[in-house]
Amino acid sequence: MTYLYKIIPTKQGELRKKIMEPNSNLSQEEILQKEEIQTYDTPIWEMSRYQLLQRFSAESSGNPVASKIIKNIIWQVFTWIKEQKHPLIRGNLRTFWYMRVKVPLGRVGLLNEPTDHYDTMLCMFVRFTRDYKLFKYKDFGFIDENWENRRIGKTNPHIILFSEKTGFFYYLKELNEKYDITVASLGGQASVLSAEYMVESISQYSDLKRPFYAYSIVDYDPSGWIVESNFIDLLKDQGIEKINLVRLIQPQYYTEEEINLNCYELPTGKSKDTINAHWLEETGGIKGELYGLEAESFPLERLLSLIDEEIEKLRALQILTF
Repeated sequence: MTYLYKIIPTKQGELRKKIMEPNSNLSQEEILQKEEIQTYDTPIWEMSRYQLLQRFSAESSGNPVASKIIKNIIWQVFTWIKEQKHPLIRGNLRTFWYMRVKVPLGRVGLLNEPTDHYDTMLCMFVRFTRDYKLFKYKDFGFIDENWENRRIGKTNPHIILFSEKTGFFYYLKELNEKYDITVASLGGQASVLSAEYMVESISQYSDLKRPFYAYSIVDYDPSGWIVESNFIDLLKDQGIEKINLVRLIQPQYYTEEEINLNCYELPTGKSKDTINAHWLEETGGIKGELYGLEAESFPLERLLSLIDEEIEKLRALQILTF
């Protein structure tokens, strides 16, 4: 069996390698059995405390299992929406939490735990949409809160310019208007939901199997690297098969004086050492040392000029038209 190895960030910002069995080989029935998901005629969020404990407690301890309740609620709502027994959510994931998940968890005392089970719910959605691909967020009618921070190119949707921070979006919008390319400001880590909606919009104007060209404006440090890598992985998960990535914030584009003025030493310590090592191996840091650069430290006019140069290269190769 072939395994996928992914470098994924933990909550501490550390990178770890996770061995993932490919779930594409599992049938829907096998997935539901593996995840202990069953069909219930009664809405789970309306079940009594006794009913919830009876159905969703661990056999060994008798304690209610939050993830088991949440998974079954998600699946029940999904199937009922398909059968037109439940309205579309027409809200965000937090809406779903308040509407269907929080109250039954509270009914069995799970809101008193130190674990934030809203995060548990998000993880369950990612498992179903990204790992198992059982459904899409749009099947629930979720709203993408980041929709205002992107524009889809109609002529050149396969050229994607993205920034880690929303402060760059004013300039990205101008470049969208100038070259009719796709632009997005992520505002930190991109979500599976936003990537799904973005790629679906791109697919209206481009074949996802063609080569794509992505240009990143992210901090030159491990955090920016994670944001960039996560976004590229999400685009691939949603069907964009080949992405050529160009990093626009790199020491090679700075003068020696600018680097000396703007570089900063990266924090170290037990929770940082692994990610720092991976990043240093991938990028070389600054002269082989653990120093980074904020994206905003790169002179704006030079950044825009660099983007123009990259666009011109694509135009000369007839990859882009305008």
